[in-house]
Amino acid sequence: MPPPKSHSLDSRRLGPLVVVAALVLVAACSSRQIEKIPANLPLESAFRLVGRPGPVLEPAEARGEVVLIKDRHSTYPGFNRLRPQLRQVQRDNRLLVAYLLGRDYRLLGCEFPLGPIEEDDSTATQYRIIRGRLDDERELDEYGVFQPIRFQLMFRGRLEVLGVEDPDLFGSDLDDFDLFARARKKLARKDLTEEDRAELARRMNELHRKMSANVAARGAAAGRNLARLMDERQATRAMMLIGGAHVPAAAEALLEAGFRVQVVESSRYASEGAEGQAFDDVEDAH
Repeated sequence: MPPPKSHSLDSRRLGPLVVVAALVLVAACSSRQIEKIPANLPLESAFRLVGRPGPVLEPAEARGEVVLIKDRHSTYPGFNRLRPQLRQVQRDNRLLVAYLLGRDYRLLGCEFPLGPIEEDDSTATQYRIIRGRLDDERELDEYGVFQPIRFQLMFRGRLEVLGVEDPDLFGSDLDDFDLFARARKKLARKDLTEEDRAELARRMNELHRKMSANVAARGAAAGRNLARLMDERQATRAMMLIGGAHVPAAAEALLEAGFRVQVVESSRYASEGAEGQAFDDVEDAH
């Protein structure tokens, strides 16, 4: 008489079942809003819950891993309620950061001059607003506050948030963007002559070209700086939250430094009209 068959699961049987279970969970959750990405999901399955996995860059011999989250943020300073598309992007990015933190990605690089985001005169208002609205972790999905400060306060003691931008390039673009925004606001006035309008348009095009010329350089600097910060901390995992235009150059710099790079974006990152919303992202101000 043959021995009874064992009903225990060995690793060969368990593996496919885990994959199937993950796919079923992704399919079930993708049709509704989720509150948390399950920590046991593989990266690609987790990314599909809230967005779209992008390319994976593999060095010949990886010495660490970096997840690049493509960010799209408000261009208006202050506590402004965002339009639905940007609210969704911020919500998805929050879920991604929390999930990755749970998988031991404890360093976050962001669009800020290289180093810690200190609480000083330039950031005090952001710190004050964010501190007062952390009881409901979802509330600040809807407002144009600086998300890296939000994550720094939400995950204090667990996540290190650092700027990775070249200070000179970042400062130059910040100044030029301020001039661009002022010119655009002035262009909406009704009392301008045609000559004034033409001059403002010329100046805006000039500023736009100058900022566009810095996109790749800023991304590459961010990638190199994050690699150095990881080396200093002997960290093998990190994430970067940075504007999507900077991602290709940042990814290449990290790949050259020997890191495996995976890109992910919110499901609403590239939604219709998103590319043209740089100055039309605020619903109402508070």
